[in-house]
Amino acid sequence: MLENLAKPVIVTGAMVPFNQAYNDARNNIIVALKFAASNELSEVCLFSNDRLLRGNRAVKARVTMSSFESPNYPPLALVNAEKLELKRELLRPQPHGTFRSIYNLRDVNLS
Repeated sequence: MLENLAKPVIVTGAMVPFNQAYNDARNNIIVALKFAASNELSEVCLFSNDRLLRGNRAVKARVTMSSFESPNYPPLALVNAEKLELKRELLRPQPHGTFRSIYNLRDVNLS
């Protein structure tokens, strides 16, 4: 668990391998890197099928090009041929505490 994360962590993948002529890997990596360079994001996200999803809300729904969904929370961003459309009103606020990586969930204070 990453507490008080002040930088984005973007997870991505592809249905078609990078070494194939027509694949989704190139676009996913390029766009994921653009989001990773953002100073507005401060959370773990998943980028797939031209959508940026909050990491803890994303689920694998099926085995197709649009395999990940966020059934209970809208995408944080949409990507089309013209622009990256970041929905700033949905983003988590920048943290104020010190970054902490928690390896053992017994150390988490849920109160």
